[in-house]
Amino acid sequence: MSGNLLAAYVGDLSALLIRPPEDISNIVQERNLLADTKIKAGDAAMRQLVATDLLITDQASNLAAVYPQWAISEIDIFSNRGTAEDFAQWFTDHAISLDDERSMLVACPDHYLLHGIRPDSQDVIEVTGGAIEASHFVIDYSDSRGLPIVVDPDFPVRFSGAAMNSYGVVIGGTNHRMRTLAQGFQVHAAIFFPAALPYWFITEHRWHLACEFSNWIEAYIAQSGH
Repeated sequence: MSGNLLAAYVGDLSALLIRPPEDISNIVQERNLLADTKIKAGDAAMRQLVATDLLITDQASNLAAVYPQWAISEIDIFSNRGTAEDFAQWFTDHAISLDDERSMLVACPDHYLLHGIRPDSQDVIEVTGGAIEASHFVIDYSDSRGLPIVVDPDFPVRFSGAAMNSYGVVIGGTNHRMRTLAQGFQVHAAIFFPAALPYWFITEHRWHLACEFSNWIEAYIAQSGH
């Protein structure tokens, strides 16, 4: 894997700047193969693979977090099947309680490592937004310190929590809100980023959110029989 890092960087830059057409005819098989490869390699190999990235992004996130303002990357996703409550329970079970790494990794190729930390946290290594280097952070869904969390009564199901880097500095967080509709449910996925980051980090992260949440929703529906 490490021998292909340069090619990966070039590919990421090309996707960000040029947006060449991609063949998605085998996308499901490719997502599964990539997730299986990461799991087979193991956590230690994944951490080693992006060790240089993490040295850079940890320091960069410390600097970005000094500016006490937040930018929000957010999207809405609708499902015509299932309920917000059931999906939230599925996510909690698979992301944290069961530590179902495969369900977390297969949802988005930007994910390198996702593990549940009981009772209500996640250890995450992923490429966020328009970045081309991986970041490491822990999301604590019981702690939303210093974040402008929106509590909307029309979206009663929520996943909100602070994201902390390896130094324990709050570098962002989640403010996902959900509600059940007459048919299906709606997810308003929202992520806080330091406002000091380039704007494309925020806008491009919407694609990341769309990818992971749509695949998690499909997995939930397939497994629950809705």
